[in-house]
Amino acid sequence: MRNSSRNDLGAIARRILLGDQLTVSQRLAGFSVLSSDVDEARAVAAVWLLQAGSPDPTEHAFQFERIGSWRCLGWSSGSARILSLTGRPSIASAPAGAIELFTSGSIRSRLDRERQSAGGYGDLADSTGWVAYAGFRLAAEAETLQLGERLIRIPDHGYVIAAWRSPAAGVRPPIAALRKDGSPLTVIGPNEHMDSLSWKNILTALGEESPPGPRK
Repeated sequence: MRNSSRNDLGAIARRILLGDQLTVSQRLAGFSVLSSDVDEARAVAAVWLLQAGSPDPTEHAFQFERIGSWRCLGWSSGSARILSLTGRPSIASAPAGAIELFTSGSIRSRLDRERQSAGGYGDLADSTGWVAYAGFRLAAEAETLQLGERLIRIPDHGYVIAAWRSPAAGVRPPIAALRKDGSPLTVIGPNEHMDSLSWKNILTALGEESPPGPRK
């Protein structure tokens, strides 16, 4: 991470959450917003930034929790060479890629910890919830990502980040990619790692009609 305030990653991500645009200097430094998501009801949010550069462009995913104001709980960074902002694939051209996971993370809720401390309960790890996020790319046929009961618009390039709160690590709401008419294109259950359409296409290619065993 660079030390200049212009490139303070956490400050840039928080700026996006507050509804501001990137400054001219930040854009000149190669920053752009890939996707952001705010769940005001559950006081969690996530921001996905792209940082162009040589020799390697970088993507940064941030987790936020509202505790009075938005606080950054943590972030992850990685190479963005595999990200393509053009040519969003259709299911016909990438039948096993209706919805692809690119990044994810979870961390203990700081809000829960502070409430426990204020109540004199100390650090009760078993009752501390989690703040989580995941970044996906959706096929061209998908218009909206449904996370539990929330609907998140999918940008034209197909990359979208979603944030949620959960009682335990690894627990997430059901996810669905919806067509323009609101019908489900493909779904991922809370305990599944592959969406239903991709799974169906793989089985069809293998000449099978049903999964060979439990899907975990």
